[in-house]
Parts: sequence; C-alpha cells; structure tokens
Amino acid sequence: MIQRIQTIWLLAGAIIASLLLFVPALEQKNVDLLLKAGSGGVVVLSIIAVFLYKNRPLQVKLCYGILVLLILSCLVLFLSGTTVAGKWPIVLPFISGIFNILAIRAIKKDEKLIRSLDRLR
Repeated sequence: MIQRIQTIWLLAGAIIASLLLFVPALEQKNVDLLLKAGSGGVVVLSIIAVFLYKNRPLQVKLCYGILVLLILSCLVLFLSGTTVAGKWPIVLPFISGIFNILAIRAIKKDEKLIRSLDRLR
C-alpha cells in the first residue's frame, strides 16, 4: 500500500485539502462552511481511496469524485463574491487537484501493468 506512488499523491492531496479546514478562507460564514464541507469530503474520500488499493477501478472512480469536489470548491471560491481573507487559500484546491490527477495517472499505470502481466500468463 505505502510502496505505491499513488498513495503518496493521495495523502499529499488530503493534507493540502485539510489545510482549508483550519484556515478561514472566506469572510461569509455560510460560504466558508460550504468550502470546509467540500474540503472535508476530499480528505475523507482520499483516505478511503488509499485503503482501496486492491480495487483499482473503484479507486479511480473515487479520485474522479474527489476531482468533482475540488472543482466545486474552486467554483465556490470564485463565484462567492466575497473577499478572501488571505491570498494563499485560493491555490490549495488547485494543488490538491494536481496531486489527485497524478494519483489517477499512477493508478491507471498500475492497472495497465497488471493487465499486461495477466496477458503473459
């Protein structure tokens, strides 16, 4: 489990997303609560995806779900119309999304390797 690079990417994305839970990103409380709920979902789904290392297709589907949550978080940040408390919380969903995309690529690479080994048997 920990030997695979996608585990590292998923954990890094979860850590980056968890930073949004502790940083007041927006001044409006209801929008900030919505952003924190999305970030919490990203963290939970990333941890679940780490432990689904034997079921790679489901792991990829969870990663796509994480990407949807991150896109929604970015939309909340941009369409809220409120001022951002600091400039750096804006980039956290993007960084987490990049780590998630890297995890998807690594999972697909593993799946391709396993399928090629099955073909040789």
